[in-house]
Amino acid sequence: MAARPAVYPVEFTQLLSVLGIATDRESEIWHGGEVAPGRHFYGGWFHFVGEVTEGPDCLRDSGSIELAELSSGFSVGLTQRLGLVPDTFATSNVVQLEFSAEVPWVLDEPYAD
Repeated sequence: MAARPAVYPVEFTQLLSVLGIATDRESEIWHGGEVAPGRHFYGGWFHFVGEVTEGPDCLRDSGSIELAELSSGFSVGLTQRLGLVPDTFATSNVVQLEFSAEVPWVLDEPYAD
């Protein structure tokens, strides 16, 4: 959360705005580890009500994820294979907006593996 202002590129925050999603309402964020000194890999997703009408699903049958690079170190994709959707949306068409990012370590304390 501390790195959020430095992570989401303007193109992504504009997309979130168009979709009606607040930038601080991720459904999930996960840490994939340090990829270089001071750089960490994170992934996560947001949900919104809608549907994907064309283009590939970013979650493959093999279990892999194929995201498109939006900017350097930041990639996105859409899927209707959902995780962590509240029951209140069970009857809605919900889309999951996946993202991955290389994130700078911004906390004062050092990273401890």
